[in-house]
Amino acid sequence: MFSTEHTRNANQDYFQHFKFAYGLFSMSFVASLHFLAHGLTGGIYNAPKKYSLDNVTRFFSEQHGDLSHRKKS
Repeated sequence: MFSTEHTRNANQDYFQHFKFAYGLFSMSFVASLHFLAHGLTGGIYNAPKKYSLDNVTRFFSEQHGDLSHRKKS
């Protein structure tokens, strides 16, 4: 299986790491569109609760989670 030093340190294979990174990307992308719309409308537009700043921050914190399984560099 294809791996890099980074994926080995994360104890993931390439596809596990891709899935993780893609999940972060997709949440970031959609949330950023909602944040942009909110900013452009002067706060008239409010994002769905899933994409509120609190929920997006919580999502990243939960995805990052406990990193004790990672190897130290």
